Amino acid sequence: MQRLGGPDDGLRAIQKKLKELQSKEIVVAVIENLRINLDIHRRILRDEDRNILAWLQSVDTSTNHYLAHKKRDPETGNWLLQLPIFTQWIASKNASFWLQGSPGAGKTVLCSTVIEMVKGQCDQSTDHYAYFYFDFNAKPTRTHIDMLRSIIAQLCTHKKYVPPTLRQLYNTYNREWQPYRHQLLEMLSLLLTTSHRTYVIIDALDECQAESDRDELLITVTEMIAMDNVNILVTSRKENDIEEELEDVVEIKVDLARAKVDSDIAIYVRNRLEKDKQLRKWDRDTKQKIEKVLTERAQGMFAFTPLYG
Repeated sequence: MQRLGGPDDGLRAIQKKLKELQSKEIVVAVIENLRINLDIHRRILRDEDRNILAWLQSVDTSTNHYLAHKKRDPETGNWLLQLPIFTQWIASKNASFWLQGSPGAGKTVLCSTVIEMVKGQCDQSTDHYAYFYFDFNAKPTRTHIDMLRSIIAQLCTHKKYVPPTLRQLYNTYNREWQPYRHQLLEMLSLLLTTSHRTYVIIDALDECQAESDRDELLITVTEMIAMDNVNILVTSRKENDIEEELEDVVEIKVDLARAKVDSDIAIYVRNRLEKDKQLRKWDRDTKQKIEKVLTERAQGMFAFTPLYG
């Protein structure tokens, strides 16, 4: 016969519920405490990471990128992005691309266009990117070590991850000494293995000024090309030492002395004639003559840097 529940049974049921609630509250409190501690720990790590990356990145070339991209006319440069060999480079997992051109051919502006395109793609995927601009006018002179340090710092920033080896270097050198080339290459290789694909874009190899450092730069670029999970694009003049080093290791080469560049130049000149407050005052025939002369004289190279850098 089933026993009817009495006052004691009801009391025990209430006590059981209270214990369950108390246990849940304890668990929730423990979890919340762990979350707070973890958040504090992460915040401390982020502060330390910023210090490490500030020490590592001795040169920031984002200003070069901003100025180059600002020069670009929205209608120019698209021919490069639409080339089958360029889309092949973008889609590959290990590929190298060399954009060659004479002074004033628009290499740096095109480089900035590629960076913006790659950035947009990486924002929509798990891929990463980094870039570096060499510059004749930069003081102090930029070196291949500056390039490696900047690229590694950018990748760490994008990944929100600082490798233990970098922390160790930071602590070992006590912020007073620079890491060696082989250490930076090892660190870069390690970072590349943690991504499906990484794009590295380097502008103006020929503007690495010191002869001894330029030799080291070209060797370094060759070693980077041989790494896994990296797509590298470099730009430069077609100079002998660069050609000797890269000719056999770079898969895709594009010379800017082509009709497509002339077309870009024509578009840019036409837009400037139409939009510039002073130039657009001229009559139609005068503007057409100017456009014709400037485009014909360019022959794949535009000497007027303020118009097409």
